[in-house]
Amino acid sequence: MSEPPEFSVRLVADVARQVLTVTGEVDLANAKTLKRFVDRVIEGTDGDITLDLADVGYMDSTGLDVLLSAREALSAAGRELELLDPSRPVLVLLEVCGLTERISIVRSSPTGDNLPGNSPRDEDEQDRMVGTNR
Repeated sequence: MSEPPEFSVRLVADVARQVLTVTGEVDLANAKTLKRFVDRVIEGTDGDITLDLADVGYMDSTGLDVLLSAREALSAAGRELELLDPSRPVLVLLEVCGLTERISIVRSSPTGDNLPGNSPRDEDEQDRMVGTNR
């Protein structure tokens, strides 16, 4: 199994929406960094926010807390949080916690080509279980 990508967050802004691309693992070691970044974007913009989670290889409850806090803050301001192409581990975490109906999840490909598990970048995470020790 290859090494997971290093944690990073990158902002791509357009007129109506801010897209934050998150890569690597989101866990206790870096969830505070992600939260600070997301909070700054929420406070500094007016539109909706999309988190591209396609390249997140692992997320624990601290990462989930970041998502829920962002959703709550945006909702209170009449704005929306969308999760773009969440990776299989993130999607499983959301499903296990019963959140797939409470958080907006969007796919970049209507044909399903980019659905979790269908992308070459997901091959190494196919058998990875959410919450297991690495």
